[in-house]
Amino acid sequence: MRKKILWSLLASCLFLGTALAQNLTINGKVTDEKGDPISGASVQVKGTRTGATVNPDGSFTVKAAGGASLVVSALGYESKTVAAAANLTVKLASDVKSLSEVVVTGSGVATSKRKLGIAVESVTADKLPAAPSASIDQALVGKIPGASISSISGNPGDPVNIVLRGINTVQGGTKPMILLDGIEIRSTDIQSLDLSNVERVEVVQGAASASIYGAQGANGVIQIFSKKGKRGATQINIASSYAVNEFVNVGNFNKSKLNPYLHNAAGELVSTSGALVTVDPIWGVGGSASSKSIAYQYGGAARYGILDPRNANQYPYTASVPWYDHFKQMFQQGSTLNTSLNISGGSDKSDYAISISNNHTNTAVMTDVNGYLERTNLTANIGTELFKNFKIRSITQLVYQKNTMAPGLGFGSGGTDGQSLGSNGQVYSFLNTSPFFNLQVIDPVSGQRPANQYGRFLSVNGYNPYYQATHSDAREDKVDVIQNFEATYKVNKFVDIKANYGLNYRSFKDYVIYPNQTAEENGSFWEYWAGGGNDNSGQITSYDY
Repeated sequence: MRKKILWSLLASCLFLGTALAQNLTINGKVTDEKGDPISGASVQVKGTRTGATVNPDGSFTVKAAGGASLVVSALGYESKTVAAAANLTVKLASDVKSLSEVVVTGSGVATSKRKLGIAVESVTADKLPAAPSASIDQALVGKIPGASISSISGNPGDPVNIVLRGINTVQGGTKPMILLDGIEIRSTDIQSLDLSNVERVEVVQGAASASIYGAQGANGVIQIFSKKGKRGATQINIASSYAVNEFVNVGNFNKSKLNPYLHNAAGELVSTSGALVTVDPIWGVGGSASSKSIAYQYGGAARYGILDPRNANQYPYTASVPWYDHFKQMFQQGSTLNTSLNISGGSDKSDYAISISNNHTNTAVMTDVNGYLERTNLTANIGTELFKNFKIRSITQLVYQKNTMAPGLGFGSGGTDGQSLGSNGQVYSFLNTSPFFNLQVIDPVSGQRPANQYGRFLSVNGYNPYYQATHSDAREDKVDVIQNFEATYKVNKFVDIKANYGLNYRSFKDYVIYPNQTAEENGSFWEYWAGGGNDNSGQITSYDY
């Protein structure tokens, strides 16, 4: 009888313990690394079919036995297994790898990488550098296998050359197709976009890409996706950074430090007749501005002395024949200041992300007299569910750029004449200027930098870029508008109806003023002046595109 009573008590205790274990209620919350709720996350009791879905505020309630484990998972986050406990808070980390396994095809449908027969590289925001000088094209350097990304001129804001697969068309060249949030952009340069507003970049390579994107995708496709707001409280992020930019002169590249002119035994410069030839850092060979004809004559004599059999091309530059490092004078130290403000947030039905950024770059080419490039980006990404299963999203990007650099030294997109606006004209001219001519010197009489040495026979095609920079006032204004409107209706589990509208618009104006140069020595004697026109009385040029 006693045994029966003991067994009854033991059974009652086991039953009571089991009942208590099964009735344990767990209240918890699921957030991301920043503490924002992850709505729709799944919480499941490990080894059972019991589970719950996380509410919009991140909370959940689930029943589990004491000592049980909970498996918490969400799309785009790494799953985590935790011990069941009261007042539980679970933080999930972003799963970058899972994001890279899903890509968006040309039809706008997210597809697994494994189902595609083409090469797709996905670069998420955390893999893009945050350097203030880095634009989107620069940020992709070294991130895409086989891609070649290079600058055309090295000037701030100038277009870049991107080669993903090689030359495939006669007129299209190597340029890949570029999409921003599903809309092709042709007018806006990729480096004009705000890097801080990029969520991820997908690059499609391979000949089969044309089957998805059409003939325009034959050179490859670059898809850029803007950041969206996340559900939760409003977030405000402010960032600012400063960088120094300069050309790296690897190997101390410079002009020859040995001159080809005739010298006497004392190391003085002479003409073929043996007459002394003076060298002035302002006016060059022959003396000063008051003796132009003599300078012209001696300049020619010194030049033709190069052809003299006595010339061994071995004389170093001395105090009487100075040598100036033109590369150091031309290529200096620029800077970039980047500032951005981002405001984002959302609810269970709507989200928003608004950002504004400013990038101010002082060119590293003749920084002391040259201008700058300033770019301001404004982006508004707003999505909402108007009614059940019907969502709309509007993404608007406005870009304003101001360029005040000198013609031929970082300014312009073409225009008045090849020499003043050509991208290489000023570099070509300084390379042909003799090393004894100081590019930065100022004539104390005129207060200006001369364009040529008066003995310019020694510098055929030579020219001082400082004259161009100080005798021109240039400005270029660019405005880009990129509008993307998307409407999606989910008919059922298998059918979605999606409509897109896109707009890409650019307008820009080049405006250049060349002052009256009739009083300049270079203009009156050599009949050379900055700008076009038939005389040196000045010019105003304006182009609208």
